[in-house]
Amino acid sequence: MQLFRFINFHYLNRIIATNLYTKTTQIETAAMSNLKCTHLKDLNKSTFYLFERLIQAEEIQYLNNIFHSNGFEIRMAGGAVRDILCNIVPNDIDFASDAKPDEMINILSDKPDIRLITTTSGTKHGTVTARIRDISQYEITTLRIDRNTDGRHAEVEFINDWKLDASRRDLTINSMFIDLNGILYDYFNGESDLKNRLIRFVGDADKRIKEDYLRIFRYFRFHTRFGMAGSHEPQVIDIIQNNIDGLKTISGERIWSEMKRILMHIKCSDSIEMMFNRLKIGKYLGFTNEIDLTEFFKVQENLNQTTMIWKVQTLFASLISDIDELSSITLRLKLSNIERDTIAYIITNRTTNNETMSYDHHLHNLRTRLALAPKPNQKNLKEFMIQFLIYEGKDENFINELQQWSIPVFPFNGTMIMDKIRNKKEMGIILEQIRMTWAKQNFTMTEEQFYNDVDNIVNRIQNNNNNNCQNHNNG
Repeated sequence: MQLFRFINFHYLNRIIATNLYTKTTQIETAAMSNLKCTHLKDLNKSTFYLFERLIQAEEIQYLNNIFHSNGFEIRMAGGAVRDILCNIVPNDIDFASDAKPDEMINILSDKPDIRLITTTSGTKHGTVTARIRDISQYEITTLRIDRNTDGRHAEVEFINDWKLDASRRDLTINSMFIDLNGILYDYFNGESDLKNRLIRFVGDADKRIKEDYLRIFRYFRFHTRFGMAGSHEPQVIDIIQNNIDGLKTISGERIWSEMKRILMHIKCSDSIEMMFNRLKIGKYLGFTNEIDLTEFFKVQENLNQTTMIWKVQTLFASLISDIDELSSITLRLKLSNIERDTIAYIITNRTTNNETMSYDHHLHNLRTRLALAPKPNQKNLKEFMIQFLIYEGKDENFINELQQWSIPVFPFNGTMIMDKIRNKKEMGIILEQIRMTWAKQNFTMTEEQFYNDVDNIVNRIQNNNNNNCQNHNNG
């Protein structure tokens, strides 16, 4: 009986209720679907031509033949379908199949020109990867439904019902399939939503979000890429607001992965404004201060105007107020060292007024900083500088000059002056001063000048030491 004292029944009941309703509600959602089957050539000719071009790949035909000859079906799924309907060549083509994981492994593993890639986690969720002739690689996932979820992870049940599989997906535009004959299977009006630039959850938005709270970020990612500014349904935003505390349970790495995908689209201001102003999402990313989007909009405009390559952390830096806040965000999102250091460089330098410097003076200053930096740090420092200049909207000719400049190597070293110094401390002082002179002279110096400068500095050091000794004796 003592055991019951340690059980949180409220939490236990919530888990049981969640587990029961996940599968039930997905079945209910499937019942609400209205399947539309359309041949791509009747939908849009350019879409059909893109599809035809893609499936002409021998590897796809080979894969399709293997499944069909064994009584199974494969269809393109998810992002590949969405991209094809937008006339975008997909980066990856993923397939769904009514074959179970062990059946897929059975029919693919004995093929000499297929390397089967499986993981424990992947197989558990029905996914195997087939690398065909070392040319193309495809993920194939068994049709499934989420038996239960906890807001982060799902236990799945394998099925052979395409409609049920579509019902478990997050957004209508991600819930479609295309078979290898060019038939589009659309259960939740995803094609219409895509055409009208509407981002909608499959079925009940509240239940979809509770299945995985990361879907809050996925909603904004797909709104940024495929939606129309200002087209958020008020009730959906209210539902997101009611569920936003669930983000506390999501790992920082997963949040940052989605956030980067939002920021990589320069026209993300509608999503950013909704997320940070209306929903106050910043605290779930580690932000500690009230966010003012003035700097973000200024930098966004600079990035929109440039042809230079910018990094997502460059735009992200515009949201972060200071180094202390950056430390909190780094801890929460597990930023990489390069991401963190790029942002730190921008934050530290954006208050510096370089407008009063001439073009040549500013360029020489940056080059000097690069040339005098320790050699292992020079490559990264140069990239930090480039990203900062892009952030500030600096002239592209200026940025290109710095980018294309080869950092010169200081041509002298300590072994050349060993006979002139008394200790390593003196060596460091001498070389540092000479490097400064070398940089001021546009990174040129003869050997004769080097030794003359060494003699002059050594004499000054000795004179200073003698004066200090005399002063000490007189004291």
